[in-house]
Amino acid sequence: MSAGTSEVVARGLDGAVWVSSSTGSGSGWATLGGVCTSGPAVARSGPDRLDVFCRGLDGGLWSRTLTNPAGLGPWHPLGGSITSSPDAAGRPDGSPPQIVARGLDGAVWQYLWIDGGWRHGSLGGVCTSGPTIATSGPSRADLFCRGQDDQLWSRWWTTATGWGPWHRVGGLLRGDPDAATPTSAAVPDVVGVGNDLRLWRYRWTGSIWQLTPMS
Repeated sequence: MSAGTSEVVARGLDGAVWVSSSTGSGSGWATLGGVCTSGPAVARSGPDRLDVFCRGLDGGLWSRTLTNPAGLGPWHPLGGSITSSPDAAGRPDGSPPQIVARGLDGAVWQYLWIDGGWRHGSLGGVCTSGPTIATSGPSRADLFCRGQDDQLWSRWWTTATGWGPWHRVGGLLRGDPDAATPTSAAVPDVVGVGNDLRLWRYRWTGSIWQLTPMS
């Protein structure tokens, strides 16, 4: 684990989490163990911390952390009951990431590290997909999911205002969206498969959300 390294995680045929790290000079797969009932999520918080999350056999969220120089720690239960794959957003200061997943009630549930322990609480909404979250520096986080109308919905947080209300972004989605923040952007880009089975990109222009096909 070092700067310039990228990681890909996936659930294997054995139910375990597998990770592939690439530095540009080669890559290979290695198991991180666990027994997952969802796809995993991974987040890097600074150059010395990598966190992996998935839903366990008990329906709750589980986590395993790799830090430098301590190495790989054991799997830990974070609690709750989730019905989707989790998504995680790393923090540049090296503190534990924030995680979101859909709960039994269809709402988005957020997991945060507070006062030395993991806490989870509802962010509301009624999602028909797994949620996705992305941070834009230390002062903004954007949350997205597919709503009951199959359109993309969003809610965002800032240090100045806290969490705002849910807003309809638009489009028509067939599956889970995914969000990522370009280096120069204040609002993440979102991609998802539309009802036409094409990959669509949602980009904030500064005044409106612009939808463009990518395939």
